[in-house]
Parts: sequence; structure tokens; C-alpha cells
Amino acid sequence: MSGVLGWLTMVGAVQSLTGAGMQADVALDGDVLRVHIEAPGPGWVAFGISDRAGLRGAHLAMVAVLDDGSVLAEHHVADPPQHHPVQSRWIRSATGKDGARTTVDLVLVARGEDAPLDIQPGSPTFVTLAWSVSDDLTHHSAARTEVVLRL
Repeated sequence: MSGVLGWLTMVGAVQSLTGAGMQADVALDGDVLRVHIEAPGPGWVAFGISDRAGLRGAHLAMVAVLDDGSVLAEHHVADPPQHHPVQSRWIRSATGKDGARTTVDLVLVARGEDAPLDIQPGSPTFVTLAWSVSDDLTHHSAARTEVVLRL
């Protein structure tokens, strides 16, 4: 994905993650996490963080890209696989575009009272990447993976 992320490559160490047919580049930029995700088809994508393996306790930023714009939701996974919408100030911005691949850029709060998880440099953060062929955010993912991120 080099060349796509001019704004991301300037903030320092970028971690590239792959799995479930998705690619994601993630960088810690001060108190925010900058994320660029590409999924293999139209529908929604999700980027989740947790302090432990598995979905329980994860916070998900979910973005569906529609013809008339993006739909953004934050979900919390209390009892997997069920996830429920929550409202907070964790997601600062999200943009997306649809086509042969879905591409989403997120800016998420990484530290402080608005962050669901206080991300510290070098500490492990469990990341969930998921996507669906549907633009319905309640539709189960077509593919999902988890990776450990150390920024």
C-alpha cells in the first residue's frame, strides 16, 4: 500500500497488518491512532482493539461505504459474537470509498479519557480486522482475523 498513505508515513513507525484478505497500516501519532484499511470487496470493514486476545471486550470502529457516503458506528463486544452500538468520542474521523476494494481511513483516540484502551508505545494491543460483503453493520463478517500490534 505504499504511496497511498502519505499522511500516515510521515507520523513515524507504521505497522502493516494483513489477514482475512485485508491490509491495514497503523501508526501511533501522539494521542491518536491513524489507520488505513483495504478490504477485498464492497461492504463494511471493522477495526477493533482490545487488551486481550479474542473478541470479548473489544471496541470496534465499523464503517460501511455506501453510494451516498459512509456510515460509521462504534460497537462494543460484551458477549461474542454479539456486538452492540455504543456512543463515545473514540472515533475522531472516518472516510471511505467503495469499488473493487473498500478503503477506509480512521483517526482514533489512543490515550486519555476518550480512549477505550490506553495504547502505549511498545505495549501489546490486540487488533481485530473484519469485513463483510454487506453494507448492513449487523451482518456478520465474511472474514475476521486478529493480530497483535506493538507500536
